[in-house]
Amino acid sequence: MANIVFGVGCSHSPLLATEPEQWNLRAKDDALNPEHWYQGGTYSFDELV
Repeated sequence: MANIVFGVGCSHSPLLATEPEQWNLRAKDDALNPEHWYQGGTYSFDELV
């Protein structure tokens, strides 16, 4: 029986699985998200931009 010896999590997995031509779709969702985590706090998209 096999054992899991390595596991990885990536917060950017949607971009890794999406063609570059469709990245703008992800950006639209990011702009609508009211809570982006950054350095221990949450910020709106506009606050981070």
